[in-house]
Amino acid sequence: MRFSAHLALMLWKMNLVTTEQDEGTPLYTKLNDGLQKLLWIYTVHLIDTSAYSLVPSYLVHLRLGLRRTTMQLLLEESTCNETITSTQQILVLCQQWFGTYAGQGDFADDETLVSIRQFCDKSRESSLGGPIIRAQRMCWFFFDDSYREEATRRAVVLCRDFSLSGIQGTLAARHLLKEVIPTAIGSENGLLSLCSRPEELSQFPDVVELICWERYFEILREYLLWEEIYGAAVQNMLESDDKEESQKALLDLEHDTVSLLNGITEFIMMEGMEWISRTTYNDVSTAKELEASIVIMPADTNLNDLSVYPAFSDASQTDQICTFIAKICMGIIDSDSGIYFDAVPTDNREMPHQVLLRLWMDKSKPDPFADTCISVFSTILKNGIKIGEDTIDVLASSITSTHDISSAICQGCCLPRLVLPVAVLREALAYMGSTASMENADIILKKAEHGWRDLWSDADLSELRAHIESGSKLLSS
Repeated sequence: MRFSAHLALMLWKMNLVTTEQDEGTPLYTKLNDGLQKLLWIYTVHLIDTSAYSLVPSYLVHLRLGLRRTTMQLLLEESTCNETITSTQQILVLCQQWFGTYAGQGDFADDETLVSIRQFCDKSRESSLGGPIIRAQRMCWFFFDDSYREEATRRAVVLCRDFSLSGIQGTLAARHLLKEVIPTAIGSENGLLSLCSRPEELSQFPDVVELICWERYFEILREYLLWEEIYGAAVQNMLESDDKEESQKALLDLEHDTVSLLNGITEFIMMEGMEWISRTTYNDVSTAKELEASIVIMPADTNLNDLSVYPAFSDASQTDQICTFIAKICMGIIDSDSGIYFDAVPTDNREMPHQVLLRLWMDKSKPDPFADTCISVFSTILKNGIKIGEDTIDVLASSITSTHDISSAICQGCCLPRLVLPVAVLREALAYMGSTASMENADIILKKAEHGWRDLWSDADLSELRAHIESGSKLLSS
């Protein structure tokens, strides 16, 4: 196999076979195609045997289609099987070899960057591999300083996706922000290193947003852990024969509970969710139409496996969900607005049993588009899907839109996810008989009930008020 590949390279080097598909006689063209296939087979063999460092030297001799397809295979296999440090060495080799042919023939000016873009874009267009794959693939963008600006923007988009993906999104985002990016950039300063002038951090809104996302997802993770420990402690106190000992175990949580409550309230009061930038890189488009879409999936609160996204049960259920979504859209979208919608099952190999909801309109009439998208998407994500007597809670595995739309959707969905824990923690501290100050919590909860009323679904608002009332009764007793 190796001999055949090198024979092909020798024949090309000696100009015995043309490497241009549209030149030469049919015989030469047929021979050239055969040699391309031989070289491709050996290159794939190198990838299969994990000889990744040898692959770039052969890739450069493959024609455009084979080269980019094989490059995707190299990126995928090395991402799955190598450490982040090892993959960085592969990137350097690709840049060196591709750089030799930059701008020549069918080579792009930066062939490596083109392939990395395709690689990361594909993961957002597929539910296979789950959110962990989307997080891991981002390492390729952060290896090279010249890619850093685009890498940061893409990480922001990915965090917005993760913020709408429930527990899985929280864990995947933490992996991206705490492990993938810091390791790829080789810095102990974490995300702050993405800013070329840390003293002027406010001038880098994408970096600010990433840093705030890091804190947001860390808070959610800490709350999930606290919720599990607190629930077990309460259950133990109710069932234990040794009431004094079990109550002491519960009271031992007071310090952690106060600390977590203060951390959340300070984060909210700092600037709410306004750190989600509304204006940045992708708001300018030359397309004739405005378009926004989300991929909808069921909310599975018990699914902590980051290698798979949840899916609806079958094609029949996705059809029912599409029908319900269409009714929601028709109830919200003004028939004279020029806005159109389409809700279709994503029942294909790359994204099985989810639903793609797309809205679009002519760009000459953009005024109502953003507000309509926000209203439709928020209604579905917050209120769920009703099939008969059942309500199916749903999440989004991705959102594709301009920044102002995605930022508003994330703000509306994420703020309640921070506020509800405030009510629960306040209630828990009241149950423990804590004397800690809850002034900030009270301010936030009052604003949540009134000033932020439109952010809540009816079910979530009822749950919030139940915790507030229970906490208030315990505090006053």
